[in-house]
Amino acid sequence: MKKLIAAVALAVTMMTPSFSALAEAKIAVINIADVFQQLPQRDTLQKTLKDEFEVRVQEVRGLEAEMQRLYDKREKDGELLGQQEVTKITRQLETMQAEYKLKRKNLEEDQRRRGAEEQQKLMVKVQEAIVEVSKSQGYDLVLPLDATAYASDSFDITKLVIQQVSKSK
Repeated sequence: MKKLIAAVALAVTMMTPSFSALAEAKIAVINIADVFQQLPQRDTLQKTLKDEFEVRVQEVRGLEAEMQRLYDKREKDGELLGQQEVTKITRQLETMQAEYKLKRKNLEEDQRRRGAEEQQKLMVKVQEAIVEVSKSQGYDLVLPLDATAYASDSFDITKLVIQQVSKSK
């Protein structure tokens, strides 16, 4: 028991300088989600990605419309058409549905991949801005806001980072 008490006392004694150094450290917090939500580059990025995939999106929508048209024709005129014609339309629908699934899957994967690439580029700019703001303001430690139980607004550098990233367009 004496050894345990001695070990705890030694640990507390060794940690005391660390606590005083931490008290002298200048600490800030940042709300990364707010940074990404408020960046002007975000709107530009969304428009760029939308424009990049617009042709493929329209192609997929066209396939959807054509499949719907054939399905409606089969349902509406099925009794008037011969069995051979209904079978032909059904096969066309099956072929188109397979093509639709493949094109839609590829489109979604490509959109997700490109979105992630652009998000990563933006994240690099945000990280650089955090470092720049931290150095210029003299912060020793910057923590994500969601990793803290509480931080007063005076510790928050979110707006400064947004301004810095906005300058870097």
